[in-house]
Order: sequence, then C-alpha cells, then structure tokens
Amino acid sequence: GTIPATPENITVTFLTPTAVRVSWQTQIDLKAHPIEKYIVTYKPTDDSYRVVQDVAGSSEAIVLDRLLPSTQYSLVVTAIWQGKKYRSRGQIKFKTLDLPKNTSQQDFPPGIYGNSSNGARNVTNNASIFGDDVTSTATNTLTHGTTRELPTIRG
Repeated sequence: GTIPATPENITVTFLTPTAVRVSWQTQIDLKAHPIEKYIVTYKPTDDSYRVVQDVAGSSEAIVLDRLLPSTQYSLVVTAIWQGKKYRSRGQIKFKTLDLPKNTSQQDFPPGIYGNSSNGARNVTNNASIFGDDVTSTATNTLTHGTTRELPTIRG
C-alpha cells in the first residue's frame, strides 16, 4: 500500500533548455493534516553535487532553473509530514532540452534550408529526449512558437 504522504505522479514539464517544472501529488487531506514542506533534491546524473530546494507544503510544483542544457538529471521529491520524511519511489530521471543550434553551413547541407538571412528555421523537437530509462510520466508541453528568437550563446 502507498503511504498517503508519499509524493506520486511526478511530472516533469520542459520549459526551456535550462528550466523544467516539476509537479507531484499526495493523497493527504491537506486541511486535516497539512504537509509541513516538500524537499526537491536533484543532481546531474554524472555529478556528485546535489541541489536541494524547499517547497511550501501548500504547493505541489516548483520550477527548477539554472539547469544545464541537454543534461540528464535525477530527482527525488520528499514530503515532510508529521515530523517524518516520505520519499518518492525511485529516482525520476529526465534530460533537459538541447540548446537551439546556430544555423551554420557546416551543420546543414546548403540549399535545403535556403539562405534566409535571419537564420529562423523550425526546430523540431524529437522525442528522443526521453531516454529509455525515463520512469516519470514526463509530458513535453513545449510550444514551438518561440523558435524565431536566436539564443545568445554565452561562452
């Protein structure tokens, strides 16, 4: 059986290459026994450091920003309820979006994309960002309306 305070249905929504929204649900009657707070712990899968964010017990979502683009992260949501910790089952793994590439003749055969000087092209978002080991119900709600802005690449 599931302990009602355990965070479940963790959903990762990809906002930008450096930000995701994480939401979850618990089965607690929050009016009767409010959750004290949530702790969202995440780290790049290949790194040893962790980032810990506190979330108010009345909230069931947080936006994580300052992430690294096209990097796999693992994430755990912990609820603090009546003085005890309840961790979400397993680690949620997700991979952040890739930065849009700058249009250059090396990346694309000349002619296919025309010579539009503004560099605008449709960036198709292929589904391979969800690796085989994604255990979350990750839903990708990116809209493709913002592909005209060229990102500034910071070195």
